[in-house]
Order: sequence, then structure tokens, then C-alpha cells
Amino acid sequence: MTLADEVRIALDGKWRHVREQSRRELAEMDLAYDHDLGLDDARERTFAQLKQLVPTGVPAAGFTKDHGGTGDPGMAVTGIEMLA
Repeated sequence: MTLADEVRIALDGKWRHVREQSRRELAEMDLAYDHDLGLDDARERTFAQLKQLVPTGVPAAGFTKDHGGTGDPGMAVTGIEMLA
């Protein structure tokens, strides 16, 4: 393991598993903004991108179990942070 790997692991902290999952899954998704799209096309693209995020489990983490989620706010916040 390299020094960079060790530093990344230390910085990832408690939510390391979410960060690693996000790195793997987000690398496979096309989430870059397209400045050339008109309003309707941009809305369609954004909706399609949001649908790609659902299987990751991050969106559900932000909702309580009573509302169909997993009730894991730490995962939700970390997952959103990884999108930035």
C-alpha cells in the first residue's frame, strides 16, 4: 500500500465504505454538465442522471425507514459530498 493510499484511508474516516463505493460507481456514470443543452433537454438529462443514482442507495439513505429509506443520514451526506 502506498503512502497516498494510507492518507486517503485516514481522511475517508468513518464513512470510508461510502466514499469507496461512490468512487467506484460515480466513475462509471456520465454526470458531467452539458452547457450546450436547452432547458427541456437539460431537464431530461438531469432526470436520467438522477435515475442512475438510485441503485447506489445514497438517495434512500436520506429518508427514514418509515418513509421508504434506510435512515442513514451519514451515508446520505457523505454520498452527496462525493458528488461535488
